[in-house]
Amino acid sequence: MSELRDLCFEIVAGSAERFLNLQWGDGRFSTHAEHQTDEWNFYDQQYILPAALLYATDGPANRWRGDERLWQAILRNGRHIASRIGEDGAMVWRLNGVVLGHPFVCQRLTCAWLQAYRLLRGRLPEGDEAIWRESIVKACQWLVNRHLIPHRDVVRFTSHDVGTGTNHFALYLSLIWLAGTEFGRPDWVELAADLMRRLIADQRPGGYWEEHHGPALGYNYLTYDGVVQYTTWSGDQVGIGALQRGLDLHKNWTYPDGIAVECIDGRMRHLSQPMMWGLAGFTRWPDGRGYARFMLEQLRRHGDSLSGETAARVAEAFLLSQEGDESAPPQEQKEYRATLDGASVIRKRGPWVVALSGQCSAPWPENQFCLDRQALVSVWREGAGLVIDGSNSKSQPELATLRDESGEGAHMPLEANIVSADGWEAVEYRYATFKARVAARMVGESAVELEFRVMDAAGGPVTMALVPNVSYGESLAIEGKGVTTLGDGTMAIPDGGALTFRGVTLRPPAGASIEYPVSPFNSYSADNTSPPSANRLVVRCPVGSRSVVFRVGRA
Repeated sequence: MSELRDLCFEIVAGSAERFLNLQWGDGRFSTHAEHQTDEWNFYDQQYILPAALLYATDGPANRWRGDERLWQAILRNGRHIASRIGEDGAMVWRLNGVVLGHPFVCQRLTCAWLQAYRLLRGRLPEGDEAIWRESIVKACQWLVNRHLIPHRDVVRFTSHDVGTGTNHFALYLSLIWLAGTEFGRPDWVELAADLMRRLIADQRPGGYWEEHHGPALGYNYLTYDGVVQYTTWSGDQVGIGALQRGLDLHKNWTYPDGIAVECIDGRMRHLSQPMMWGLAGFTRWPDGRGYARFMLEQLRRHGDSLSGETAARVAEAFLLSQEGDESAPPQEQKEYRATLDGASVIRKRGPWVVALSGQCSAPWPENQFCLDRQALVSVWREGAGLVIDGSNSKSQPELATLRDESGEGAHMPLEANIVSADGWEAVEYRYATFKARVAARMVGESAVELEFRVMDAAGGPVTMALVPNVSYGESLAIEGKGVTTLGDGTMAIPDGGALTFRGVTLRPPAGASIEYPVSPFNSYSADNTSPPSANRLVVRCPVGSRSVVFRVGRA
């Protein structure tokens, strides 16, 4: 078995030809064909770190060491990035017609650039080295003035408290600590270290930092990475316990394809590939090294088309990881079970993974990035991937797992507790107008049964909804209706039968209806709309004191 760092290097080296071919004449990296545009984003420019790593790293297997083509690409990209930084240190960001309405500095790009600078310091032409250094310092000073000094006394680090995403703030701190050390700014070092120690102390017992309330699993990787960077670079041991708790969270709430479980996430819908942030922090422990290897192998299965940001994260993992014994992560075990906050539970058995979310939080209507915690169930199966999509949404009660139809608007749970027993994983929920129980049982390795029951209903009738993870352009068979391909048409089947797709069959109870399309809320578009490719199919049915059962099994 190869060393973890060797695996990281192999993945980065495998992406080099591709990212070199992405460079435009003005020095930027872009996944789009070169054309006249004022659009610019920070994601692609992070190729500068893997490029610097390949150029500077000794080793007989590294054919890129000292490569002239790579060197010229690095110099052109460094000059391009510097050209996008204003005299005040701020950057301009335009992407897909969206222009940020305020100045900003991308801490992700700046930190990747700073790490590249550290690898190439003393090798860069004198003028380039000076431009890199001056530009990075200006950008960091902007962050210090804009974000760190105004929040130097905070003790909570949610978006409410620091005025931006918690993940952003954690990465500001690690960047400013490193820049302060690199460029002789002890005031930056002291300020960043003081704030970082308080941020570390603000981690919840479940291993996450709150962006709003409860876990934002995808973005927690980023906050975790900020703590990893600071802990590794500074040697400050105060973060070790937080890193271990974060490892326990992430290794337990990751599907066997490396993608984070979506139903407990208060910010991101189901992702398309594994997150590579924070890998080095996992490698302090044998189970974490096993989890890090698993994540890297899953990434490799997605091919060598790494984004600039992902390639930079793998390069960073090479630089910061620790080697040692490894133990198998939960994803490679036949069965495991974990809980979170006494409210959410996940179980894997054979080819199945089922998660029930009991995470509850008040909505934040003014913040488009915080989703409504209304989805309760996720189901995954080997060979089929995600089968029941537990992604949360916003201002879309029609996508809530349970909903009071009386007009009271009750579709988000206020409290939840695990009540698993007798072979069933189960969570009880309290809504504003009713109480409910959602349970899941694995029938050997052949099927999963999902049971829904409402108790103490004070409002009107309650409807439940499941979202099969069937994509636009994908074909499925509907019992009694034949095979159909989801596209631009509509579908409304009042008494739908079983649905079969990707080798699994979802069999709803009698009286269930099928509806398509429902377009999900999109946090990351200017108008919060999604393209047709994101359209969802929804299965609904009424639920009362008598349980209704859905069965998901092999076709």
